[in-house]
Amino acid sequence: MEALNCLPDPARVLASVGQWARAGQATLAGVLAERLTRRRLLAAGAASGLAVAWRSRLFAAAPRRGRVVVVGAGLAGLAAAYELRRSGFDVVVLEARDRVGGRVHTVRFPDGQHAEAGGEYIDTIHTTMRHYVRRFGLRLEDVRQEGSDLPGAAYVAGHRRRFGAAFDGSVQDEADRFDSRMEALAGHVSAGDPRGRALDRRSAADVLDDLGLGSRARMLVSHATIRDDYTVEPRQVSALFVAQGYKLTENLPDSGTEAFRVRGGNDRLPRRVASALGGTVHLRSPVTRVTTLSDRVRVEVGGDRVDADHCVVAAPLPPLRAVDFVPALPTALAEAIASLQYGIGTKTLVQYDSRVWRK
Repeated sequence: MEALNCLPDPARVLASVGQWARAGQATLAGVLAERLTRRRLLAAGAASGLAVAWRSRLFAAAPRRGRVVVVGAGLAGLAAAYELRRSGFDVVVLEARDRVGGRVHTVRFPDGQHAEAGGEYIDTIHTTMRHYVRRFGLRLEDVRQEGSDLPGAAYVAGHRRRFGAAFDGSVQDEADRFDSRMEALAGHVSAGDPRGRALDRRSAADVLDDLGLGSRARMLVSHATIRDDYTVEPRQVSALFVAQGYKLTENLPDSGTEAFRVRGGNDRLPRRVASALGGTVHLRSPVTRVTTLSDRVRVEVGGDRVDADHCVVAAPLPPLRAVDFVPALPTALAEAIASLQYGIGTKTLVQYDSRVWRK
């Protein structure tokens, strides 16, 4: 289950646009990254920004603060557009899909029930997300009050067993050594730490190898911490990336994990934000090229184009591989777009006639 702290801080968005504009050149930059997991979405690990001065060709005369094209109508893009518009910018939002919300996707059944096919949970420390829920008149439901008292289950070697029997206290204590090691590594995580590059070259599997965990403890960590959170194998995820996840959630108590959902469906929030933006949100509008000109940035959508003063790209990295950036992005950024991976997970939504787990 993905969590929903994927909104940029409003002040950060405004400061970044101003900084990029003063720089007078195209810049691709991450906005604010949270943990990329099925439970904790990257706040904007896929959200990036380009900025350059320009004038518009297709739209009305620019307002006092200029025009911004936002590429992507997920929560990060919508929040950026909303805050920029509130601050006096004219905004145009371009979304390739036929809906807003990005990874937030609520499935609604004919009988009125709904389920989350994408990002689902909101932690107690996701203050920006909770701020927007309140701002748009929505309410949260506390999912910690739901669930059942049934014991956890685990499948080991194809057989279902009670979790406590499959992974007893001694196994769980041994597995906790991985948490302790990652927490220690996380204490040094910062942009200026020279050890980060070396840690990034190592995988979570390398850390497990160093610890020498027993087979059952390693199985528990590999599934419950790596596959369940990141939807990749331990050798496919950077130890630095896992460490930064621990760093970002160091003040999150167990009681605050996966605490809330938006009452009535998480998609109500992106739909409310899009509604507030009115006709500025354009669906089925995949961007194909972003060009930095001497006095503006040009964003091309099929055979059409939009000129503006700034462009904020708030889209996952894989779709950006189909976007032509002119001039080419700096090598490091281009390589990141070309090679960084995303985990792939599947949700299976099942309806029951009654809540059999409460019997």
